[in-house]
Amino acid sequence: MRIWVLLFSVAALSACSGPNSGLNTLQFSQEAYPFPANYQIEAARLVRDRGLDRHGISVSYPQQTIGSTVSSPRRWYVCLSGVPDPIDRSTRLPPLSEWIGGWMDRQPPRYDLVLFFSEASRRPSVREGTNSALCRDARLEALTAQPPVI
Repeated sequence: MRIWVLLFSVAALSACSGPNSGLNTLQFSQEAYPFPANYQIEAARLVRDRGLDRHGISVSYPQQTIGSTVSSPRRWYVCLSGVPDPIDRSTRLPPLSEWIGGWMDRQPPRYDLVLFFSEASRRPSVREGTNSALCRDARLEALTAQPPVI
């Protein structure tokens, strides 16, 4: 009986300390949406639609992340860096999670836009945030594409 308790404890400890320890990181599907070959164009379109100057803005090379549900295909995403933060952070108190994250990472606040590509025919969904974990190790390149003329 002691051996079973010990084996269960070791298995539970290793499962809880692994990278897939949370329900938000479960992924049962091994499929993935197609690679977004148009990621530069979609990033340039977002920059244009927000009325931003694309000079000084970088886009990351696409990377994969989990799907929107546990059974949906993996999604591709890119990060936009160098986008001006719409909030003047010097005049407000940061949320506790942002303050703790900045204190632990020792990084200055960096405003990120993350574009998620799910389907080839649809526009990417956008998530905004400060010091996004998805963008931490992103391989950035200059935003060189021109958005299509409307």
